[in-house]
Amino acid sequence: MRYRLRTLLIVMAIGPPVLAVLFLLATQGNEALTLFDWFGVVVATGVGVSLVGVGVWHVFHAVRQIKSWPKVNAVVLRYWITRSEDKPDSQRFYHPVLRFKTIEGHDVTSISPSGYWRKTWQKGDCLFVRYNPQKPRWTEIASVWNLWGVPLVMIGLPVGIAMLELWRRW
Repeated sequence: MRYRLRTLLIVMAIGPPVLAVLFLLATQGNEALTLFDWFGVVVATGVGVSLVGVGVWHVFHAVRQIKSWPKVNAVVLRYWITRSEDKPDSQRFYHPVLRFKTIEGHDVTSISPSGYWRKTWQKGDCLFVRYNPQKPRWTEIASVWNLWGVPLVMIGLPVGIAMLELWRRW
């Protein structure tokens, strides 16, 4: 819950300065902005700030994993196959079922929350996972993409678009 509050506070802190910068950029030309233009500025800013907020929350989650979740070896036992509940013929997602020992020595079997469109690992493959010490069945596969992929996209996309817009205006 603390992380959601931090994210909300960060988004509230980022939003007004971003709006101010967009206002300065939008009023640099000689033409006056219409109501439709302002609506676009507000919507784009809201979407961008929301994406950055989600990305910041994922950064906090990634740092929490690195700092406090133990990293252990796990074995792929099999796959749990999921589909969309309302479309039984939709795309299959393969979630690896993992078995590992906690640092206290307890055996844990867990289904990875990450589903893939293909079977990425074979039965018996070893891989590293991080697990929540309070809830050992909450595991995440320890890879750079699983840890930093969402923050990179959620923060990089709006920042990249803003940088392109700045470059276009100068």
